[in-house]
Amino acid sequence: MLDQVGDVIVLGNIVFPRPDQLAKSMEKLVLQSMAILNDPRKQQLEELERQKAFIDKSRYPKFVVSSIVVSEF
Repeated sequence: MLDQVGDVIVLGNIVFPRPDQLAKSMEKLVLQSMAILNDPRKQQLEELERQKAFIDKSRYPKFVVSSIVVSEF
């Protein structure tokens, strides 16, 4: 079977004989997992990041702490 397939993806001991189907499946999973606009989890994440920045700033005033930027695709 693998002799007839042109391209394969090998991850550890797993062989994917149809990388195009794997790519389509992964794309669907990524699109489903992306946050929807006005998702309350995104707002909660932003609030938690602000709280973390405040805690880091008050706890370590001598150091500059970078924040994580969440961007939409």
